[in-house]
Amino acid sequence: MRKRRTWKVSVSDPRPGDGKNFYLRMYPPHGAVNEHGKPQGERRPSSGTDDREEAERIASNMERDFNALLPITDDDPVFLIVFDRYIALRSAKPNTPENTITAYNYARSTFAPYLDDLPTSRIDQRLLLSIQEELELRPELGNGTINQRFNCLAKAWKWAKKKGLIAPPWPSIEKLVVVETDKRPFTDAEIAVFLEWCREYQGGVWYPLFALLVDTGCRVSEACGLIGSDLDRANSTILIRRAVTKGDRSRAVPVDPEVMALLPDVEPLERVFKPVRPAYRDRPVRPRVVLSVLRRGAKAI
Repeated sequence: MRKRRTWKVSVSDPRPGDGKNFYLRMYPPHGAVNEHGKPQGERRPSSGTDDREEAERIASNMERDFNALLPITDDDPVFLIVFDRYIALRSAKPNTPENTITAYNYARSTFAPYLDDLPTSRIDQRLLLSIQEELELRPELGNGTINQRFNCLAKAWKWAKKKGLIAPPWPSIEKLVVVETDKRPFTDAEIAVFLEWCREYQGGVWYPLFALLVDTGCRVSEACGLIGSDLDRANSTILIRRAVTKGDRSRAVPVDPEVMALLPDVEPLERVFKPVRPAYRDRPVRPRVVLSVLRRGAKAI
């Protein structure tokens, strides 16, 4: 039996008598030792959440962080360790936009089940094409999204190749064709109806966020990344920081005073917009949650 070289963290259903929270099963790589120098065994901590999707995200992030700390010492390392090391380095850079890190984390969660404990030498063009074909069958992933996630994988591979961590060149595959869609901008009348819908939906908690998006034209990820110190109420502007934008510098954006008055008063380092569920109020609201609200509103109107 081949000895495991990476951490594996999975999610299991809540245990009887242990509340509704999912728990994690953490399998260490072969030869791992604990702080006492003894062999590291399986650990089963609580995820701290009764939301399966959130528990999966926590498990993926823990697995990534543990793998990033593993040494890369042999000539044919497990590529998932290399990928996790690259994501950790990108995350540590203060000027890396949050949406870039989010894109790499999504790519990691997409490829981890396929790459798992595979050494780099076993990842070839044939395997990547097989993965690409399987991803095409997932309705939630469009061709553009699949191309983007392979691009994240390729960048990590080429970085590792340049650093001398791996030997083979990137096994390049053709990008999927992205078909033009019939998407169009909302009309002014549709925007007005949508904002009225926001006033009623879930007690109006989403209205300030969407009012800001409509007024400023900023990206969803930029609005989600706002903190208290980014709000300049005296001059009625918001600061879009370099860390949360695709641009190459921070920028001040004027805001209509009526919209500015809708934004909550928060501490300087506190997020302006937070998740609706009380259990997650200490975390940033995720752009995909905002987009799901947008889709729901678009159907409602």
